[in-house]
Amino acid sequence: KTGLFSETTSFLVRSSEASAPYVSDHSTRAIGKLLLTLGKYGLSDDMEPSLKELVGQLCKLTAKPVSNSLDTRRLSLVVIRTICRFEFEKCVSNYLDLLVPSVFHCVRDPIIPIKLAAEKCYLAIFDLVADEQATVYNKWVDAHSGESTITAPNGASLQMRSITEYTKRIAFRLATVERERITEGGDKEAMFSDQFEDEREIWAVGSVDIAQE
Repeated sequence: KTGLFSETTSFLVRSSEASAPYVSDHSTRAIGKLLLTLGKYGLSDDMEPSLKELVGQLCKLTAKPVSNSLDTRRLSLVVIRTICRFEFEKCVSNYLDLLVPSVFHCVRDPIIPIKLAAEKCYLAIFDLVADEQATVYNKWVDAHSGESTITAPNGASLQMRSITEYTKRIAFRLATVERERITEGGDKEAMFSDQFEDEREIWAVGSVDIAQE
């Protein structure tokens, strides 16, 4: 199982770096499918390097895939947000140093579908909606106290101050609004329609034309 996981990881990483948008889009979606199966099949210690490679590749795809596909970028954020819901401990909590700068790099993106996906993804990687005390966020910030910058997997150097200010001014507010909306209740299909749509998109066969969104 370990060898197969490693081989599959290598294949998906290579294919996600294809120059053809169609290939990189589907490869990104396939990475999501693979990560979402971990809960069913488990994860051994020998698989950790491959898991880190997959998460790191998703982070790279959020910024500038070889294909220059906007949908690959958006899909990578969709995948990250979804694995936050299902595989937070395995795929997210240990890799925040990869995920945080990568997702944050996209929250002010001029492409609106990517910006919106990044905002939702940012809340998810710190579990800010469910965690009113921002435990995960505060622990991560404390671990980087004294550091002025952090480098994203794509090589971008980001100011820690920018990250903390964005979180306090915007992310906390977005999380509060979402928390209040959930507290009001209602039909789950309607309340969590964006999450269900994310799942359907990952498991789907086909692609979405971002220009039509």
